Amino acid sequence: MAFNATAAAAVHGTAQQFYAHVDLTKLGWLEQLWAAWYIWIDNPVIATGLMSFLMHEFVYFGRCVPWIIIDAIPYFQRWKLQPNKIPTPQEQWECTKQVLFSHFTIELPAIWLFHPLAEALGMQTYQVPFPSWQTMLPQVAIFFVFEDMFHYFAHQALHWGPLYKHVHKLHHKYSAPFGLAAEYAHPAEVFILGTGTIAGPMLYCYFTRNLHIFTVYVWITLRLFQAIDAHSGYDFPWSLQHILPFWSGAEHHDFHHMAFTNNYSTSFRWCDRLFGTDDKYREYRRRIAASKAAMKGKSKAEQEAAERQLIAEIEAEGQRAEAVAEGSIPSDKTVKSKSSRDLYSPMLPPETLELILGHLTRGDLLPILTASSAFHQVAARVLYRALIDIPAKRALWLVKTLARNDFYSLLVRRFDLEWSDNILTANFLRLLHRTLQRLRHLSYLGLDFSITDNTSNLAWILQGCTFSLRVFTTSMRCEPLLARFFETQHDVVEICLRGFNPVHTFPLPPAALPRLRHFRTVLSSPLLTADFVRGRPIESVSMSLYPGDVTSSLDALLLSTRPLKRLTVMSFDIGSPAALITEISTRLPSLEALHAVVLEHLIDTAPSLSHFKALRYLTFMAPGAHSSEDESEIVAMWGKACPTLKTVILPKGVVWGYIDGQWVSLHDVS
Repeated sequence: MAFNATAAAAVHGTAQQFYAHVDLTKLGWLEQLWAAWYIWIDNPVIATGLMSFLMHEFVYFGRCVPWIIIDAIPYFQRWKLQPNKIPTPQEQWECTKQVLFSHFTIELPAIWLFHPLAEALGMQTYQVPFPSWQTMLPQVAIFFVFEDMFHYFAHQALHWGPLYKHVHKLHHKYSAPFGLAAEYAHPAEVFILGTGTIAGPMLYCYFTRNLHIFTVYVWITLRLFQAIDAHSGYDFPWSLQHILPFWSGAEHHDFHHMAFTNNYSTSFRWCDRLFGTDDKYREYRRRIAASKAAMKGKSKAEQEAAERQLIAEIEAEGQRAEAVAEGSIPSDKTVKSKSSRDLYSPMLPPETLELILGHLTRGDLLPILTASSAFHQVAARVLYRALIDIPAKRALWLVKTLARNDFYSLLVRRFDLEWSDNILTANFLRLLHRTLQRLRHLSYLGLDFSITDNTSNLAWILQGCTFSLRVFTTSMRCEPLLARFFETQHDVVEICLRGFNPVHTFPLPPAALPRLRHFRTVLSSPLLTADFVRGRPIESVSMSLYPGDVTSSLDALLLSTRPLKRLTVMSFDIGSPAALITEISTRLPSLEALHAVVLEHLIDTAPSLSHFKALRYLTFMAPGAHSSEDESEIVAMWGKACPTLKTVILPKGVVWGYIDGQWVSLHDVS
């Protein structure tokens, strides 16, 4: 930018005083822009405050954008430290709202008052030219070291019970952080930790009287990059910590969010190593290395499962430590006196104790929870691991507990809610939504509601959930929101639709549910069945067949990318079983197991079995009582028609097996 005589004449009196003895034409372009900004605003307090705030916002959100894009690209998940916890758009939006709130309520007022304080300490603000990089470099290095030490002790203080519960807990909402969460914090925490960022430059300026605000901007920009990258959740081979071993990076700070304790520093690892607050982290790294060595040669799925299990164990231990800090559960010091604690502390390894406690009933486990913190941890893991067959009143209490206690919610692996006989209210749905968002390690989810409630779209309660399911059963209708939920579930192997689905098609994207192998449905149209089977490696199907839909429903099964091995059908069609068997065998000759419930007798079905080439197991239920002689005759005819058949179960419930060249009742054998 060039300053000519006309522009200079337009400068106000204040601006003339700023640059009266400076030849602006000899400055660099950035310095000219700097001077032009102060000349244009013509008020140093407003100019510095506005520029500082805008700089902070542009740098912060500008640096977050690449991480948001990376989170949306599956290719980069190979470097994700916790690969099963990709932030959802809803989580990122909620995080952004809290960050903006802190920026405008805490940072904006502080930044606006920065100029008078800076000038009182002798800091240069509007002056040009800028200091040389030889001057700025050591200053920025000093600020990094000062902030790291300040942050270490302030961060540790924020983990003290009351401060954590009422202030710092908000920042620990995400056990797997992401870039936007760097400044996701309580306003009080933003002020406390922000003090360390700005106190270094202030003290340096006070003692040396040699600091330009441009150097402070460089420092804050680098500090924001460091904070956002540390919360990114990614550890790339080219990340800075692999070049500078003392640099903390995402891999160091991600453990703090996952395990709650250890790694309190920001930029460097020195303080944590010096004061011994990285012992659990180093032990975790050793366990990771040992696990990788032990799993060498195993499949990728087995290696990933072992890593997920280790992460889950560390996170569960961290959530227990968090609950102790909050006072939600007692610590060893408060459960019993030392002698009592020694008396009630388990002498067995936790794995052995967990195996023993696994044989106890829920009622027997409850007293063990209060024996000691060690017993509490193991008993809680057993008690909350699988939540099934729970009465409605207890289920309501349980949902409330899980909604407010992260320690217990992270222990849950299976959650099966049977609510079909109870009234479904909006308040309960909102509570259930919050609970499901906390069940981050869930692998089995069952949600059953009444027929009346299923007339509404209830899939919104699954929005924002970060768990990775393997089994999902529900009575909810197949609506677009449910399809969007399925898009996020890459590890599901089994789905059961227990409700009535009047929709004819389901907007399920082709890339959704890539590992689905087992599909069960009770009341679904052939088109809906086709939407789930199409392009997926389905091997097992359970379905109902209705008059007029038999052939189209069976045709839908041909859309699987793998040959179907197991089929269970309940036919409400009044046609003969022989016709049904023929329809099935001509389409699915590679079937290995068939279980059928029909409305007619079975005596004439033998010829239709001849199309099966690999059928080994056959279960057939039909009305009418057959004597043992009748069943023996039927089994013999079926075995002759289908030589691969080895086991048959008929309406009387007797198991027939092909042993030593003849069909015999296993009841008779026993």
